[in-house]
Amino acid sequence: MAEERFEGQVSFVQYEKGFLTIDYVTGNGKKKSVNGIVKEATQQKWVEEKLVTGLHYFREGDVVTFDLVLSVRGDKMTADRIVFLYNNLLNDLLNKARTDNEFAGYLKQVGDDFFIKEIGSYQFFKIRLSPWELPPPEATINDPKYFKLENLGNPEKLVAVLLDRKFIPGYSKAVKLFEEKKELAAEVVKVTPHGIYLNLPDIRMQAKIPLKTGEASEDRIGDTFNVLITHLSADKFVVKKSGNPEPEKK
Repeated sequence: MAEERFEGQVSFVQYEKGFLTIDYVTGNGKKKSVNGIVKEATQQKWVEEKLVTGLHYFREGDVVTFDLVLSVRGDKMTADRIVFLYNNLLNDLLNKARTDNEFAGYLKQVGDDFFIKEIGSYQFFKIRLSPWELPPPEATINDPKYFKLENLGNPEKLVAVLLDRKFIPGYSKAVKLFEEKKELAAEVVKVTPHGIYLNLPDIRMQAKIPLKTGEASEDRIGDTFNVLITHLSADKFVVKKSGNPEPEKK
């Protein structure tokens, strides 16, 4: 273990490969940069060592402490046992979001996930997509987009939601059925002790009717009946059986 702890600021994060770059100043005032690994497995080791209490989602602007250790190959120094202290850039965005939660950023893609990089601070946020939301088209990667932040009370779980979300056609139809309180046909595709899983062919969506603990269901795979949508939002979809045992004929 290194005898001296250093303090620096994260200047770059490579999320797909799980490493970052830290800029710091040596004891003699010389500016330097060093890379470090912050993959989940690496951070979990720090948790087990009781260096930190949990995993951290590292961002540009994070002020951290770290050890300087020789790399595995022995050809350079690397940062290890990296501990997050604070991020003033992120704090400024959180304070703004509590009164005016609208930001602009550039759309990015890392693997199968989408992110947005806030224009002013360059803070990187993962975009949360609804189960019924269409992913951004490939042609829009690097385009400017407006977004809001969610989970403001827990920065470790902070995510972005686009303001110009696009949904599958069935979702728009579901909204109309919900507003008009109209029934729709459902087919049972799975039954477990926890719920009845349904396919809704009219809107090409799926739903679940939960079962209480110890409650048995007489429904079987392939059964059909009508349901009513009792709650519908971009992230939650709830249905219940209607009074009609069979779907209405069209």
